[in-house]
Amino acid sequence: MTLADHIAAIPFRRLVWLLPATLLVHELEEWNIMAWYRMEFTPPPATSDSAVHALLVGISLLGAVWTALGCRFRTPKATAYFVLPFFVPFVFANNLQHIYWQVAFGAYAPGVLASAFLNGPAILLVSWHAQRNRLVAGSYLVALYCLSLPLLLQAAQAGRTVPPALLRVHEVGARLAAIFGAA
Repeated sequence: MTLADHIAAIPFRRLVWLLPATLLVHELEEWNIMAWYRMEFTPPPATSDSAVHALLVGISLLGAVWTALGCRFRTPKATAYFVLPFFVPFVFANNLQHIYWQVAFGAYAPGVLASAFLNGPAILLVSWHAQRNRLVAGSYLVALYCLSLPLLLQAAQAGRTVPPALLRVHEVGARLAAIFGAA
């Protein structure tokens, strides 16, 4: 039995928990990202460190809750169709952004290590597992991965300006921080 066969034999609802686990590691790597934003972007987002921390915790919790909800569906197939649309077009897209910034800016981009070595590969592995076990159609996965490209292109076009979608995410972090009194 090959390694691929062993991985394919892991129950999907167990393997899918790699996604929120590696997302948490990615978010922890970004904990002090505002210093990087201030160095690399003109203008940097007007976001407090506490707002970024609220955002990172919120995204990590959302990933875990989304996965838990998906695992409550009756079949692994339904779980895959529910969970992957969160992790591929959004989280994987952010992984690609970090890798792009690392290359384009030529300096450590917080989040790039987890993106390149944990979170991105975990998303690809879980996607492969879902397709190999016929839980999702290949065309569905292709569509999800194509949906991750606009955020990467937006980052490339923005250059040293924070991409508009990322600014909106920072606004969510500011609202979360205000809700929890950490603004």
